[in-house]
Amino acid sequence: MPEDDPRLNDLYILARSFPVLRNYAPIDALDKDRSGLAILAEWARHGDTEHAGMWAAVFVLSVWSQDVSHYSLPQFDLHKAMGYWDDQQRHAFAQWAASPFWC
Repeated sequence: MPEDDPRLNDLYILARSFPVLRNYAPIDALDKDRSGLAILAEWARHGDTEHAGMWAAVFVLSVWSQDVSHYSLPQFDLHKAMGYWDDQQRHAFAQWAASPFWC
């Protein structure tokens, strides 16, 4: 359970539901404290700006705070994300959309 904010546990579980984040992004830091948010944002910023992982990271960060501009990332765009996500990423999003939450 995250020490800094219990809501981070929900965010960590959400991030793990996206295979592209679970397999490639530094999401384990989310399970510790809020510094994991900046670590995930940095990972998204330094990758290809138009890829499935970046959009998954932006989505997860937007669940925490709708405005992700302070991370120097674009606002979440569902249309663009769906264009880059494969069926597994879309399924992760659909699971969240079926019972959405915000932190």
